[in-house]
Amino acid sequence: MSSPIKIDVPLGAGVRAGCGCASVLVLAGAVTAAVAAFAGAGAGDTDPLQTALELVLFLVVPIALVAVGWMVLRRGSGAWIEGSVLEWRVAFRSRKVDLSRTEAVYYDTRVHLLVVKDVFTGTLRVPLVTGRGPLPSAQLRALADGLAADRRHDQVAAEIRALAERSPR
Repeated sequence: MSSPIKIDVPLGAGVRAGCGCASVLVLAGAVTAAVAAFAGAGAGDTDPLQTALELVLFLVVPIALVAVGWMVLRRGSGAWIEGSVLEWRVAFRSRKVDLSRTEAVYYDTRVHLLVVKDVFTGTLRVPLVTGRGPLPSAQLRALADGLAADRRHDQVAAEIRALAERSPR
């Protein structure tokens, strides 16, 4: 069996939006806490050490947690294909689908999106073109080979191979 090939897919819009909203809320809370700490220090209610501790606790720690969360999410997310098995990971959730045993596979040529429907894993949507253009041809060929393991998906595999031929990377 061959080694897994990483597919360069971006994070989904829902994940990005959720992380963005969480980041805004954390930053708003941190700024509010910082303003409150400075207001207390300006009024002479607290000593400088307590103000510094409040700033670290309510400003630096939340921002660091958001940054670490983003890194963990980006690092553990992606898609890999090994033979005919496509694995899709987002953070701590992993879904595997055997492309040769899927219920249905569609390729939307308008938006270059591969839609894989499986009874057990649900629907996976794999973008074949990102903001940087089509995926590299080796990745597209690996997807096409995985789909070609089942003769029912020969048409979709041929369309993905044609996209791979046009891919500049």
